[in-house]
Amino acid sequence: MRFTGMSVTRIIYPFMFKTLLFSFGVIVLVPFASLAAVDEAPIVILISVDGLPSDYFEDRRADIPTLRRMAAKGARAKRMLSVFPTVTWPNHTSMITGVMPARHGVVGNRFFDRAAGRDVELLWDPELDKEAIVLRPTVYDVAHRAGLKTAGVAWPASRNAKHLDWQVPCVIEPALLTRYTTPSLLAEVTRLGIPLERKPDWSKVEVGGKLLWDWMHTRIAQHILRTHRPNLLLVHLDGVDSLEHRNGRNSPESYWAANIADHHINELMETVRMAGLAARTTFLVVSDHGFRNYTKQINLNATLRDMGLIKTAGNRIVERSVHLLAMSGGAGLYILDEAKRATLTRDLLVRLPSIEGVEAVLDGNAIVAQGLPVPGPHSRAPDIMLSAAEGYTFSGRIPTLDVITPSEGTKGAHGHLPSGAKMHGSFIAFGAAIKPGTTLAEMRVVDIAPTIAAVLGVDLPDVEGRALSELLR
Repeated sequence: MRFTGMSVTRIIYPFMFKTLLFSFGVIVLVPFASLAAVDEAPIVILISVDGLPSDYFEDRRADIPTLRRMAAKGARAKRMLSVFPTVTWPNHTSMITGVMPARHGVVGNRFFDRAAGRDVELLWDPELDKEAIVLRPTVYDVAHRAGLKTAGVAWPASRNAKHLDWQVPCVIEPALLTRYTTPSLLAEVTRLGIPLERKPDWSKVEVGGKLLWDWMHTRIAQHILRTHRPNLLLVHLDGVDSLEHRNGRNSPESYWAANIADHHINELMETVRMAGLAARTTFLVVSDHGFRNYTKQINLNATLRDMGLIKTAGNRIVERSVHLLAMSGGAGLYILDEAKRATLTRDLLVRLPSIEGVEAVLDGNAIVAQGLPVPGPHSRAPDIMLSAAEGYTFSGRIPTLDVITPSEGTKGAHGHLPSGAKMHGSFIAFGAAIKPGTTLAEMRVVDIAPTIAAVLGVDLPDVEGRALSELLR
């Protein structure tokens, strides 16, 4: 039995400890591991509904009966603060490390490698394994080291994670999907007729492709629960985010996607019940960010062109002293000309706030205050970051257009500063470890990992979040 790394946590959870009362009145807490097998230990299922805004809970147009029932019998937060930029990869990493991007190293869905002079793509994990991306221990790392069983289905920034016992990676490219899905799990999925090999094809389906992903990923998660019974299961659902991008945050299509996600969550709950696992299972349903609508795009490369900071030939940038990384509702600028760093920074800080649709411009200490690394010539973090106002998003297109151009109808974006109400993420907790009827006014995305660690009875040290003890039994 591999529980040697387990320590007594601050939360006394009924499945983790048995109480021995000695005649002289001393209560001794004995770690669960010394009294029972892994198969009797707590289970946590963390489900991320990518992009589900917190205000959908109060919005009666959002048909999410499972989530409302879970909250009524469990706990919820009215708002959850994400990390900046409010995009998928850094927020999912903060969820499971309990620290901000400055410490876990995932600063966006992509970053500019200053030494190589190119963007490094993180979205869909096409290049790097988890160990090369995430610089801090995750809750599944410490759970696995403590002897617990772990699994992940389409979890961002976890490709080839050595501490996930069963994994379907968050990738699209067919060769990577085959290479990094756990071989035994791939064989099981194939025997069951779950069409994992269709995921790359479905990624090209303009409307509903990611809803097909969610259907398939839910089938895989159900199989893992029935067959392997992991103590920690991470599941990432993509459909809501996809439809909000395409149609806007409060569109009928987005509500439809939320209803489908709600149905999949109910399926997972029913699987747990039928497997006889409900008495020791805790569900956490979360989202990485909210959404804003936009009808205009800010083409920052046009401003850089007008300032003489880039030169173009047709649709190519042929010379640049500043590099733009557009992140939907956020954007980053990397200063490449080190000799002129101070001058270029000063000029940009004067010019950028006057651009239509720019909500905020951050540099230096303001970037660090958002939990990002210190900007500089050896940093993954941009030197200047921007947040778009309501109704706007950033584009990284080559500047053959004006600075401001209309979008084709109302679309949805995220990436903005996390303080805006529409950017708040969702958090609902239900099950064995959750005290019924608890509502938190506010929490942070970094609180998720310490809370999971408390439920599982494992030690996740040196985090920036906190275990939400007020909602735990």
